[in-house]
Amino acid sequence: MCTSLTYTSATGHHFFARTMDFPTTTPWRPVFLPRHYRWKTALHATRTTQYAILGGGRIAADFSAYLLADGFNENGISCAELYLPGVVDYAPTPVAGQLNLTPQDFINWALGEHATLATIVADLPHVTLVDQPWGPTATFTHSIGFSVTVPGKPWSSNPPVAH
Repeated sequence: MCTSLTYTSATGHHFFARTMDFPTTTPWRPVFLPRHYRWKTALHATRTTQYAILGGGRIAADFSAYLLADGFNENGISCAELYLPGVVDYAPTPVAGQLNLTPQDFINWALGEHATLATIVADLPHVTLVDQPWGPTATFTHSIGFSVTVPGKPWSSNPPVAH
């Protein structure tokens, strides 16, 4: 299981750390996605980032798109993908009228399309996380930034928690 830690110093500086409990044979590397980067979700929808992202990731095994394990955007929002088996529930199939993403798409969407944590939280009721792997990966849940933890759906009965 992966873990993360956030810390705010007495001078107001934010620190974020995480462990990645995966084999060292996984081809993770530094990844930079520029503003206006077009990418495909695991459900084959095309998205475009509004903000640049720097993080750790790899190319998905089954098509040419980046899977980010963690990173931060040009506005200072950080996100880490944490493996927490059995703790979250995902929709078994896409839901009409929602932005359907897989857990592995979530970091690209959150960091690439949002300038603040408040805008991510405001958009969550319109997002459904669908239980579909992106290449040979497990499902994940995410800890965002320094102040919000996002649980699995449904958002209305299990809302994001401020820390």
